[in-house]
Amino acid sequence: MSSTDVPIPNVQELYLPVLQALRELDGLGSREEVYGQVVKILNLNEEQLTVYPSSGTRKEPAIRFRVGHALTHLKRNGLVEDLSRGIWTLSEEGGSITEIDPKQVRRVADRVRRKEAVQDKNKTAQVRVPTLDKLMNPTLLAFHRLGGSGTNEDIYDEVVDLLLLTDEQLEVLHEAGRGKQTEFDHRLAVARSYLKKYGLLENIKPKHWALTERGSAVARVNPFAVILNYQQMAWEESMQRQRSMLPEFWDVDATLSW
Repeated sequence: MSSTDVPIPNVQELYLPVLQALRELDGLGSREEVYGQVVKILNLNEEQLTVYPSSGTRKEPAIRFRVGHALTHLKRNGLVEDLSRGIWTLSEEGGSITEIDPKQVRRVADRVRRKEAVQDKNKTAQVRVPTLDKLMNPTLLAFHRLGGSGTNEDIYDEVVDLLLLTDEQLEVLHEAGRGKQTEFDHRLAVARSYLKKYGLLENIKPKHWALTERGSAVARVNPFAVILNYQQMAWEESMQRQRSMLPEFWDVDATLSW
């Protein structure tokens, strides 16, 4: 069963349940114990526990993977600690917290992850990041799951969720880019641009995208048709710019005066 058939909590929705699970485990537990306690807290049913990612790249159920991802995000916020052999414990701050801003936790976790990536480029150099063609349909599906629109961050989270990407994949830096942009960030941005040129997305305001009417009716695309369309449109726009520049260089009066 794919993750699009049955609704299951996303990573951000698991932050508080994970903290509660550790409290109920007296502040200490393995990932498996935390997972089991989260299942009880959220009263997840058998269908939700057997949802697998639509990409089919992992054999691990999506909810189990997301609990692990939530633990990692909370660790990067200083709310939990990873002891030896995968044993997790609440930090002093994590043990007393009762409310949380999921988006802020996500932002801090992402900032720490980027910093770690910059400090250790060589470690992630050989990790495979999904290619552009492999990101087209997950990006489109992410918009459908979000109800038709979302910010860059929303889309990032949904695609990571759909493909169950590892920290190592998300930490690879884009060598040709500026600053600290990761390769995944770069390719996801390119995928959005290509889908926009294909008439499926529109940029409704800075860093906020939405499905067009056509996009709302399309569930899947041929990635290579999208890429070819972008290249053809780019070529046509380039030729049009060159034609518009011709009068600047071809001054008939000046030529005749010679």
